[in-house]
Parts: sequence; C-alpha cells; structure tokens
Amino acid sequence: MNNTLKNKALLLLTISALILTQFFSCKKKEVTPDVQQGNVTFYFNGRVDDTLLIIEAGKNNYYMYSDVNYDKPFSTYIFSGMFAKETSSSSPNSIKISLIDADTTVNGYPSHINSYIAGYYNYYNTTDISINSYRMKVFAVPSSSPITASYQYSINSNFISNAPNFTYILNPGNYTLSQYFYNYQDSCYSILTNTFYLSPTDSFYAYYRYAIYTNSTLPTVTYSIYTNIPTPYTYTFNFGDGSQTVTSNTYLVHSYSFYNWYTPVLTAQSNNGKIWTFQNNLYLSLLQPNCSGNYYYQFSPNSVGLMTPFSKIIITYIDENKVLYRSDINQQPPTSFFQIQSISEYKLNEKNQKTKMIVANLKVRVYSPANPNVFKDISGKAVFAVAYF
Repeated sequence: MNNTLKNKALLLLTISALILTQFFSCKKKEVTPDVQQGNVTFYFNGRVDDTLLIIEAGKNNYYMYSDVNYDKPFSTYIFSGMFAKETSSSSPNSIKISLIDADTTVNGYPSHINSYIAGYYNYYNTTDISINSYRMKVFAVPSSSPITASYQYSINSNFISNAPNFTYILNPGNYTLSQYFYNYQDSCYSILTNTFYLSPTDSFYAYYRYAIYTNSTLPTVTYSIYTNIPTPYTYTFNFGDGSQTVTSNTYLVHSYSFYNWYTPVLTAQSNNGKIWTFQNNLYLSLLQPNCSGNYYYQFSPNSVGLMTPFSKIIITYIDENKVLYRSDINQQPPTSFFQIQSISEYKLNEKNQKTKMIVANLKVRVYSPANPNVFKDISGKAVFAVAYF
C-alpha cells in the first residue's frame, strides 16, 4: 500500500472512530433544551422508511447533545448534534448529525464552522477519493468462426493500437473510443464508436457482451450486462430495432424480425447519479455472420488520492432494536440531500462550549456497518445544536 492510500485509510479510520466515540460515550446533556408552554427548540420530525419518527428534546426523556472534536494529525473538525435519551447515548431511535470540516482554506472558502451557511451540502462517505488516472483494457470479442481480420483503435481521433486487445492509461475526462474492424475473408468492415466520461470521483462504468444464434426461426441474441460495482441497478436497454426495456436483469434474450444491422445501446446509472452508455455493432446475416466489430472494455483506478472532507455531512442512526446505521458506509442515492436553512449562535452548553443552532432539511440513506446492503431511508426536518471552539 502506498503512502497516499495509507493516509487515506488512516483518515477514514480516524473520522469513523471519532464519530463512534462521540456516539457511544456517556455524557451529560450538553445543551439545556428549552421547553416552554409545550414548545420545544430542538427536534427531529420525519420518517424512517415508512415509519413516522418525532423526537423532541426535553420530552420523553430525550435531550439534545452537542459536541466538537478536532483531529490534529489530519486537521479535521467534527461538529456534532445528537438526539438521545438521558439514560443512554445508544438509546433506540437516536439520531446524530455530524458536520465534518478541514482546518484549511479551500478555493477561497472559509474553514472551520464559519464555512457552514444556508445551502446544500454533500454527504461524506468512505469511498470519497480523487482518481488521478485510469487503466483501460480493451478486448476484441473473437468471431464465432476463425477469420483473418485487422483492427485499428483510436481515442479522440488519435491512433492508439492495431492489436485486438490493448491497455492504455487515461486521465479523468471525456473520450471517444473507436474501433475499425475489417474481415478479409468476407471483405466487410464495421466502425464501432463509444463515448464516455471518466470521473475523478466516481469509477462506475458498464458494458454488455452479446452472442448471436442464427439457427433459430428468427435471429436471436443474448446480452450479458456487466458493471464494476456489484450493486443492484436498473438498466435501460435499447435493442436497436425500436424495442426497449427497463430492467434489473443482467441477462437478456431478444429475437429480431429481420436480418439487418442494429446498434443496441445500454444505459446505466450509478448510485450517485453518474450515467454511462455503451453500444455495440450487431450485424445479423446468414451469409456474412462475422462482419460486425465487437469489443468490451474495463477500467480500473490507476492512482487515487484523498478528497478533503470539506463541508461534508454524516448521519448516524440507532434503530428501535439498537442496531447502528451510518450514512458514510456507502454512496448516497441521487435523491439524497442535506439543506441548511439557517445557522445562528446559541447558548453555551454544559461544558461551557459555544454552540450554534442549525435548522436543516434532509433525505439520507443510512447503512449497516455489518452489512452495507442493509439500509434505511431517513427524511425530515431537524433543529439541532453543535458545539464549536
């Protein structure tokens, strides 16, 4: 493991350890809740999945706890507000909101708690990395019968290779990959082109492979869909003949009415909204079955670095069975958001620390650390307090 990855792992472990320590540590209530004539200052009003959840500090033995931690080796602040019962910080239906910030100035924005103003903020997760380059591997799919053929590949109109398979290093950016395929035996050719975007923060990609069966009554093709991240996805598959399906299946069978040229297109989307398309040439012919070029590719991050956890959010939740969930275990769906409506000075807490009162709307998915495929969706409005130096 190189030093960059070591530092990344250490930082992620440090942040996770600090958050867990804050959540499970025993402490007094740190912001005295205001409960006057039935009104409360601090509360969460929303839903966990389809179940209503209302927590009011000062009622039913719930209190608002504020805290702040500073990780000196990595210059990272964690400002936290937690709704929990006085008897136990790991009480059922406890919610903690953590604001993470780096003790640096990034792109002219102020650091520390002053960087938080009204607006939308991203959720932090342990896959937050910056990808500096990708290793791309391209594979030409062999024809169903032996042929003599030539290949020529170009990227953004620049010649790259004439080998059937090749490896190439690419930086994040937009690319067009083209394959010129010529079959000497049948004197036919095809040109296959795919465009794609390599993101510095999301390595998701998708492709498909196909097999043709021409000995059936109608020409039939099987499609196998692949992604680099094994998470359930919904795919849009256009078969190229006017028919289309939206499915989560990764194996599709389709019969065509005519022998002809087709361009089937796969569209897939990652958990955080990145859209990837992939197409291939498909020539259905009884006389010239090997005239369509056919390739697939694979991408792997070649060099990664840590993304500064600047103004990021983590939500921690303990359900009614005292099972812990966290938002930073996996990527968030595209519909997740955290919106600060207002932030203002509040009273000193019982540690004599300064606090800020924050009003926020949120929608978030929290995952079980024991099994990231187990999750809950939380949405609602929170009025909470965080301590700060």
